[in-house]
Amino acid sequence: MLKFPLLKNDLRTLITLLAMASIIITLGNSLYATWRVQREVLINSTLEYNRVYAAKLASATEIFFQQAQGQLAYSAAVLAKVNDEESPALQEEVDRLRKQTSNFNSVVYVDAGGWVKAVSPESLKLKGQYLTSQATQQALAARRPLISGPLISAIGNLIVFVSYPVKNKSGQYLGFVGGTIYLTKNSILNKLLGEQFYRDGTSLYVTDADNRLLFHPDSKLIEKWFQPLINAEEKKSMTTALLRSKWRIVKPWWPAMPQCPPLTGR
Repeated sequence: MLKFPLLKNDLRTLITLLAMASIIITLGNSLYATWRVQREVLINSTLEYNRVYAAKLASATEIFFQQAQGQLAYSAAVLAKVNDEESPALQEEVDRLRKQTSNFNSVVYVDAGGWVKAVSPESLKLKGQYLTSQATQQALAARRPLISGPLISAIGNLIVFVSYPVKNKSGQYLGFVGGTIYLTKNSILNKLLGEQFYRDGTSLYVTDADNRLLFHPDSKLIEKWFQPLINAEEKKSMTTALLRSKWRIVKPWWPAMPQCPPLTGR
């Protein structure tokens, strides 16, 4: 007879514990579900913000190169009117082009044979030299406006070369005028891509069609290969930095994201 109250008390305690456990588990599940939803919302909103920012920067970069080609086109028209290849007017025009907007770190006028007729700044000492670089030969062969991929200039700088053909009124090809833009040194493009307003460690990088880094806050990583983070379908929907060149993507880089692979050389 003495055991029944004890059994009744144990059963009441067990039911109470089960009820408390159910409440705790339910509360835990609710908190976990809320955390997962908030985490997904935060990640998606941050990625969307970065995507929009990167797309805007890509658009600004594209406009920059379009303006650069427009300036070269005007200079090409001016140079085509100069009949004497030794005329000081050639040097005056390349100096004007370089100093007018500072879009180019250097400007060169090359004749149809590949010989430098004028260069600015003159301290580069390229006048009278025959250029054999890949960008030069490509511009001479194509005879149309071009924007090169990343390459090493004649004086050892990592650059992008923008060129425009020079033709006279009869359509005869006279050569090309080209401007260099430094990727690792001070330039307008470097400032455009490098000066960001993030406060959470986010930065941007630019890759070419072969997934080589053209711009990165850490200049030591430029020219190294970067494993792509997006597939071919996503590439089609992204804003391209340069639609007609070898440059392809301007994309946000969020160091905290786990899917960011390490940068390695190839």
